[in-house]
Amino acid sequence: MKSLKQFIVFSGLALLWASPAPATLIRVTPTSCSGTITTGNSAQTLIAANAGRIGFALRNVSAGSLWISRTGTATADHNSLEIKTYEMYESPEHGTPVGAISIIGATTGQAFYCESW
Repeated sequence: MKSLKQFIVFSGLALLWASPAPATLIRVTPTSCSGTITTGNSAQTLIAANAGRIGFALRNVSAGSLWISRTGTATADHNSLEIKTYEMYESPEHGTPVGAISIIGATTGQAFYCESW
């Protein structure tokens, strides 16, 4: 049976295990990537590329939708992931991208809360 690596992040701690072996606790230090949309309708880098990234989370705290792309330049359409007002996105356990993550919003100054680890 192949080993399946899994992890859970809670309050700056990551629980990492390979099934069917028991879990191992590892510590992570979240890094803030919070900010605002610099120029409305213009994609910007949310998180720079990082080969060691384990995960990230984003909460839209603005009045309009934000869109993120985990594979290229974000666009405000079906080619990116829409994060509506006060919604949160957390990267999947087994699919956290290590390349640059892009974000776009319609209005300059739209705020977002973001952490990567």
